[in-house]
Order: sequence, then structure tokens, then C-alpha cells
Amino acid sequence: MSVMFYSHQKDVALISLANVLHRAQKSNEAAIAVHPALDISKELNVNHFTLGNIYAGSIVCETFHTVK
Repeated sequence: MSVMFYSHQKDVALISLANVLHRAQKSNEAAIAVHPALDISKELNVNHFTLGNIYAGSIVCETFHTVK
């Protein structure tokens, strides 16, 4: 059980890092941080949700900067 707990903690740390990077408008770096979290636990929906938000946010930002 301790190995599963450690893996979950590592997963949470990576997702937290990705959220901070995304809020700092570093979407590419944020996506890079999410991929190892997905490797650790593919079954957690929050990992997929976070990656989707990062990709959607980066598309919106690129579109916004292109239009101006």
C-alpha cells in the first residue's frame, strides 16, 4: 500500500506543478509536467481534465494573439 500512496503523491505534485505553470502562461511546460502524471495513474480523471484545460487554454491564447 505504501508504494501506491507514494505514486499518488508524486502524481499530485506533478499536477499541482502543471497548474501553477499553466496559470503563469507556461502552457508548453505545463503539458510536459502532466504527461508523467498520466503515466503514473491513467485512471484519475483530474489528470486528463488538467491536460485538456492546458491544451484548450493554449489554443485560446494563440487564437487571441493571432487576431490582434
